[in-house]
Amino acid sequence: MEQTRNAIRLIKFSFLIFALTAGLSYAQRLTGTIRGIVTDEASLPLPGVTVELSSPVLLGGIHSQVTGENGIYRFANLPPGSYRLVFSLEGFQRIERQGIAIVVKGTVTEDIILKQAALEESVTVVGEAPIIDVTSSGTSTNYGKDLLEKIPSGRASYLDIVKQAPGVIAQSAYVGTMWLAAYGSNNESNAFQIDGLDASSSAFGFSTLVPNQDTFSEVEVSGVGNPAEYGNFSGVVVNVVTKSGGNTFSGALSYYGQFQALNDDNNPDPETYFSRHIHKFYDAALTFGGPLLKDRLWFFGNANLTDYDVTGWKEDPQYHAGTQVNNYMFKLSSQIAKNHKLVADFSYRYYDEPGVPTPWETREYVRGYHEAIPSWNVMYTWILGKNAFFELKSAGYSYRRSGLSYQGEAGLVNPVHYDYYTGISSGGVLYPYWVDYSRFQANASVSYFAEDFLGGDHDFKVGVQYNRGKDIWSGGYSGGKYYMDYAGEPYYLYAWDSMKYGGENDTLGVFFDDSWRLGNRLSLNLGLRFDHQNGSIPEMTILKNWQETSEVYPGMNRLIVWDLFSPRIGFAYTLTSDRKTVLKGHYGRYHDNLFTATYESYGPIATDWTAYYWDGSEWAMYDFVPGDRLWIAPRGLKSPFCSSFSLSLEREILPDFSAGILGMYREWRNEIAFKNTTGIYELIPMVSPDNGQTYMIYNQLNVGESTYELKNYEDHRHSYKGISLILNKRYSKNWLLMSSLTWSRSYGKNAISSTNNSLQMNVTNMSVYNQGKDPNNWLNAEGLMNMDRTWVFKLQFGYNLPWDILLSLNYQAMTGRAYVETVRVYPDQGMRTIFAAPRSNQLRFDPVHMLDIRVQKSVTLQKNIRFSLIADVFNALNADTITSFASYNVWALNFEEPSGMAPPRYMQVGLKLEF
Repeated sequence: MEQTRNAIRLIKFSFLIFALTAGLSYAQRLTGTIRGIVTDEASLPLPGVTVELSSPVLLGGIHSQVTGENGIYRFANLPPGSYRLVFSLEGFQRIERQGIAIVVKGTVTEDIILKQAALEESVTVVGEAPIIDVTSSGTSTNYGKDLLEKIPSGRASYLDIVKQAPGVIAQSAYVGTMWLAAYGSNNESNAFQIDGLDASSSAFGFSTLVPNQDTFSEVEVSGVGNPAEYGNFSGVVVNVVTKSGGNTFSGALSYYGQFQALNDDNNPDPETYFSRHIHKFYDAALTFGGPLLKDRLWFFGNANLTDYDVTGWKEDPQYHAGTQVNNYMFKLSSQIAKNHKLVADFSYRYYDEPGVPTPWETREYVRGYHEAIPSWNVMYTWILGKNAFFELKSAGYSYRRSGLSYQGEAGLVNPVHYDYYTGISSGGVLYPYWVDYSRFQANASVSYFAEDFLGGDHDFKVGVQYNRGKDIWSGGYSGGKYYMDYAGEPYYLYAWDSMKYGGENDTLGVFFDDSWRLGNRLSLNLGLRFDHQNGSIPEMTILKNWQETSEVYPGMNRLIVWDLFSPRIGFAYTLTSDRKTVLKGHYGRYHDNLFTATYESYGPIATDWTAYYWDGSEWAMYDFVPGDRLWIAPRGLKSPFCSSFSLSLEREILPDFSAGILGMYREWRNEIAFKNTTGIYELIPMVSPDNGQTYMIYNQLNVGESTYELKNYEDHRHSYKGISLILNKRYSKNWLLMSSLTWSRSYGKNAISSTNNSLQMNVTNMSVYNQGKDPNNWLNAEGLMNMDRTWVFKLQFGYNLPWDILLSLNYQAMTGRAYVETVRVYPDQGMRTIFAAPRSNQLRFDPVHMLDIRVQKSVTLQKNIRFSLIADVFNALNADTITSFASYNVWALNFEEPSGMAPPRYMQVGLKLEF
């Protein structure tokens, strides 16, 4: 109660000072005035913008006021001199204007446009204003309109933009990537937000939503020094801010095409492998926005239709089918009343990828993928007073993704057949499935600026966040049976009826942030976050022969419960009087999200699995696994967490041009992996037949008495240390540049250390057979991490040549990924695969060099109509670097057979009409 009264007093006091200052401003005419209007990118007035004015000649330090309904600010009674203005609003960029000259009786009009950006981040500014944020203790990479529109990047995934950021390592350097690690994190450890909607998969952590890039206003990648407002990740936060309408009608119509004639070949062995072939590719988009009521109600819409049919390297081009991806979005922004703003949007994504039959896989056998994803987002903003505002957001999505034959659910009655003699698969899909995903979130926060309070100025933010993610899977053998035939005769039979399994994660988070300004040089950024996470098994109906029954499984609540505190402490200290050099430091604890895939499959209602052989007259059972042995409830799991330390130095070396150096150390603990809790082992020497070396292996003394449970391993931890040199030249004087050089080392042991795979969910998921469950899987597992890249260089550059010709490039060079060879040993529990040696620099794939180039010619047809012809050349060097092998097993026939490689050099032609 006392804190509430103090807040009210501060607000009243601020209004009183403002009123007195306004009353005295007309008493003298020996001064000047600064005034203006603050608007957003579409010229809509912005209420609630904090405008700070300071000058060596201004008594009383920083003067501040908040813009009203019409976005107007006004400072009068100003002594002549040089002034500095700062404009800031939560959710928008922070803009500084320096060297504003005031003369007696003069009025300077300084209108400002604020661009939307991630909260608490404000590097990008306009004009010759400073390029460095001297108050934030974090470092982020912002991709605004210039970088988004001028630098070549693929349109298949918005992560093609994100992977350009320092510290981010994509699973593939070429276009279309869906997975990325950041500053030593796992691929699943990132947070994806689209206008604040949590787009991360509740099961696996990847981005469930893939919006069209034409809707982007800005993309922010933040992995260093995040405030407590952001939680449940240990990699980076990817924050996408979409466009809104404006007071004028505008839009764009675009087409992008790829053609086989413009597709090169980098096939290292064309006599053995098929080359990539483009059968069809087009990408058409329309955006349009404008006012429904000027200054009160705007709209923005987008439609993007994509149809592509491309067979990749090693895929027979005779057998192909087109994939259709359509994205739609509609957004309304309204100033519903004074101090009240409401924004709502609805998006819809349609994806259809048919299965491709071949002579070895019949049409009924091949699996196709289909999904239709509606998502929604509503945000309400209420300006409470001069120094405070309230935000309320609600968002979510609900959809089904299916992997079925072309017959859909009607094909589920057909059992699967595979013939050893002919090699033909037929009947039905081996493991058809569908999964129902849903997410609902509601966030509320209050921001308050307290001037001259407790020795400085404070920017407080307090919030509550609720997030529920749920997925329910339906799967099993088609027809409940999988026949292994030989020349049409029965041989083996595996029986597994359909079943359901799923998980639900409910998270309630509370956070407090304070950006505390002490004097003219020092800012402290203090935060604390608390999260209550509840992982459970939801209520589900029982499946029988792929049909819903009347039986209902009641669910299992509070299966995993985590109560987590995440402190954040940072500083920013301006080293020079010109405010162009800043030293920043940050410590934070970050907890990964509780992914349902960690504990959900195959769940407590799994069906029995039975194996038979044909004895000449009937099926005889030789193996049986009851459903209740396919899943064990996790007990006593603790949350994995990351402790992150960073120190950086930034300097504005020229107008619009900054250089910086960032050092970071991070350590993950409480790592989760499977453990045989009832197994009894002894260490014995054994020679591997694959390389003749002797290894000390774990021999199980009680074979057949195994219980695999998820546990926190005390010795499972990994660390990251890295140094990045970063250059940033925002677009001005016809050119832009963003570049980074990073040295790093990621070392240790966690779940994915037992494999050459880069996805943790492929190891901590109970449905994964054997991998990561035997202690021998951890022999030689400590070493370099799977995504370790010693050196990474990134460069994005663009230059506008005469005659309105744009030349730009996107280049990445990085050390090849480390891998390890595997050999066999034969303890009593059966053959086991172990690492021949720890993962080290001895075995790495070749370095990756990827260059993309854009040439664009634009013509202004009329005053507001502009036409552009775009040519994007991807993999301009036609690199053929191998990035993965089919097998790392020394004894395998396909040992170190290439399986992953960048697409060859190809050109994408674009036509764009802006109006």
